[in-house]
Amino acid sequence: MPVRFSFFGRYQRTLTERLKFGGHLTKFSRFRSQVAQILILLYPNGLWGAFVLSLGIFVAHLANEPAPKTFQFQILSTAHAGEIEETVADALAAINETRPELRERHISPILSDSKAVKNLLSTDNGKNIFHKLRTISPKTMVNLKKVTLNGFDLSGVNLRDANVYWSKLRGVNLRESDLRGAYMFHCHCHDSIFDYAKLSMGSGGKRTTLAMAHLVRAKMIGADLSFADIIDSSLQEATLDRAILNGTLIAGSVLTRASLKAVTSSREYPPVFMINSIVSYADLTDAKLPKIIMRRAIIANADLTRTDLSDADLQSADLRCSKFHYTNLTRANLSSAMLNFCDLRTAILLGADLTDTGLLGVNLENADLRGTILTYVRADAANLSGANMPAVNMQFAAMNGTNLEGANLTGAFMRNTALVGANLSGASLAGASLRSADLANANLEGADLTNADLRGAILTGTKLKNAKTDGTILSRR
Repeated sequence: MPVRFSFFGRYQRTLTERLKFGGHLTKFSRFRSQVAQILILLYPNGLWGAFVLSLGIFVAHLANEPAPKTFQFQILSTAHAGEIEETVADALAAINETRPELRERHISPILSDSKAVKNLLSTDNGKNIFHKLRTISPKTMVNLKKVTLNGFDLSGVNLRDANVYWSKLRGVNLRESDLRGAYMFHCHCHDSIFDYAKLSMGSGGKRTTLAMAHLVRAKMIGADLSFADIIDSSLQEATLDRAILNGTLIAGSVLTRASLKAVTSSREYPPVFMINSIVSYADLTDAKLPKIIMRRAIIANADLTRTDLSDADLQSADLRCSKFHYTNLTRANLSSAMLNFCDLRTAILLGADLTDTGLLGVNLENADLRGTILTYVRADAANLSGANMPAVNMQFAAMNGTNLEGANLTGAFMRNTALVGANLSGASLAGASLRSADLANANLEGADLTNADLRGAILTGTKLKNAKTDGTILSRR
């Protein structure tokens, strides 16, 4: 649009004309170019504006550096859809004409402008230009705060340390993108794709933040989530197969029916932190999560087949009705946890702490429980037939109606244990301490009670047919 003059001679230029005019100036220096740009861009209308404009032109001609054409970049934030391609072309040309040592200073305002970045990422060649801008100005934080990018293809885009706070990213393709250190608090990422994306720590040890993010049905296959902050987020039906979770914070998040097959966490890094998370009906088949912290987590009806939970902290966790086929729970802390009605026949529980754990109706047939702590455990009606539990600590446990047929309880500590109606036929209790235990109506037929201590035990209705009682200490209560 040509320059228009009013009756009083006022200059009336559109913003586009002002910016283009700045781009055509031929001489600038570091300090004076900034002064000239400010004067040209912000001059008011009227006679005073004409004077300031003339002053700006004079200062510009005193300088001795090529024009950086910063104004072409600035217009990106206000360009219309039809002007974007042309504007992007101008921006690319400006990059090539600007001196290398000055480029970062002139590009920073663009990466800090959320509208400008969105416009760049919306064009066919915008991602390539955006990548070049990031390469030239790597330390500048990209601003995408409160931006709607639904359906965008951002695969492979470098958004390291970007501010994506409260933005809408539904259905966005972020496959193999670099999101290390990005701040994505409360982002809406329903159905988005993060496959093989980098979401680990960014510059200066900055965590990638996805706290309170909506990641329902998001795909994060093979993504590196090391040290990421995903606290209080929604991950229902999300797919995290083969994701890396070294030191990841997922406390308070909801992962109902999520797929976490073969996710990994190395012992060399801090453990995964999943306190108070809901992982019901999730699939953790073949997951490697040693030392994971899942206190008070709800993991009911989950599939933990071949999952490595060695040295895990599952205190007060709800694991009812979950599958534990060949699950490694070596030295795991399961105190006060609920494992009612779980099938633990093939689970590895060596040295596990099951203090005050709910084991109602569990199936531990032929289980290896060496070194396991079972004090105050609630295992009524459980099946521990053939279990290997030598010298196990079962004091004050409730095991009424429990099946311990053929179990190895040699040297076990079972003081004050409730075994009313329990089946201990054929069990080995040699050297076991059963002082003050309640064995009323229990079946001890064929059991080995050699050198066992039953002082103070309740033996009302107890069946001792064919039991070996050599050296057994018996006394009335």
